Amino acid sequence: VDNTSADHTPQIVEPYLENPNFRFHRNAENVGMLGNLAVTAKLARGDYVWILGDDDLVRSGVVSRIMDVINSHPGSELIYLNYSYTHFDKPEQLSNIDEIVVKSIPISPSTPSHFSNEIRSFAGLNENLFTAIYACVFRKDHAVAAYTQDTSAPPFSSLLSCIPTSDYVLRHMINRPGYWIGDPYVIVNMNVSWLRWALIWHLERMPDLFDLAESQGVSAERVAPYRNSHSADTPTWARHVYFGADADLAPMFSMARLLERCKHIPRFQEQLPDLFDVYSRAYLNDRVVVDELSPRQMFEKFGLIDKIVR
Repeated sequence: VDNTSADHTPQIVEPYLENPNFRFHRNAENVGMLGNLAVTAKLARGDYVWILGDDDLVRSGVVSRIMDVINSHPGSELIYLNYSYTHFDKPEQLSNIDEIVVKSIPISPSTPSHFSNEIRSFAGLNENLFTAIYACVFRKDHAVAAYTQDTSAPPFSSLLSCIPTSDYVLRHMINRPGYWIGDPYVIVNMNVSWLRWALIWHLERMPDLFDLAESQGVSAERVAPYRNSHSADTPTWARHVYFGADADLAPMFSMARLLERCKHIPRFQEQLPDLFDVYSRAYLNDRVVVDELSPRQMFEKFGLIDKIVR
């Protein structure tokens, strides 16, 4: 599905148009990244839908592996794949794809693949928690439902406006049957197009995601290491939101929300003095948009002022 690309994609795919296993559709207008997922899901004719981006790589044998799962466990409503990641800025300069595949880094260690009557049982096997479309092979009805949700809110202002798959699976499929493929069959490029929103992703949406997962019965013990590792650089993220060049980010960030949800995380607690300094400078320089409390009032409100070692 070509989302009205401005390059020569139609010419690239032309040699494949007569292949009976290949279909090409070009949108009449650009419908946005999330909108294009809905177009793709509705156009798909299979019993299952697996959407990949044009920079996602797959290991040899993955299609056969997925077909084996579908045939041996036809009750699976979602097949969820482990994956690896890499970084490259200029794909046109890549000369050895095999080397990229071999050197890619798994998002989590390989674990035994298995069927489960409840997706909840393997939801927390990596911190992805269904955020990535390339890791989710949906039964067709779920694919259409997941990708046609209302994602019209401003980008990254909610889970639905950035990771509709997570919102759908955690709310509507968590007690449905599914299959976990524990080997990293997909390799993705982490130089993504939405980096502009990465700070809000870290400070707002990831805590949202962890909270939702726990509320839906994903083990808090399983989620805790992800919360901890995710808190590794919080003061830096907050500093960039308050003092960075993108003025649209500060209105999306609340220090109060961050403290309320993350105050119990050990790694987060270690950074409270630096976070207090960042908020203090932002407050004194009128860079705080959402919150009104002074630095001392803010940290006292959440019982954290005694942890600020001056």
